[in-house]
Amino acid sequence: MTSSTLRVGWYGLGSMGLGMALNLQKHLQSNNLSPLRYSNRSLSKGDLLRHEGAIPEDNFEDLVRNSDITFTMVGHLLFIMMHAVLMKKIDLH
Repeated sequence: MTSSTLRVGWYGLGSMGLGMALNLQKHLQSNNLSPLRYSNRSLSKGDLLRHEGAIPEDNFEDLVRNSDITFTMVGHLLFIMMHAVLMKKIDLH
């Protein structure tokens, strides 16, 4: 896998997450890298990202499945709930 084929995902488009995701998408786009994949509890919060060329995923599980690296910008309690999904993606063997 090369950096140009690396699929980067982002979950959490709140006040901090959206700005960081937009900066990441702009960086990926300006360097001709694969577009950012994103998801959020309210997917419409990513409309600006989609306009910038990012790819929406319907839910967190699809985002993790379709990304090689997944960033999360969520509160602690939500992260704990998402932990099981993250562990499915990791091959510990």
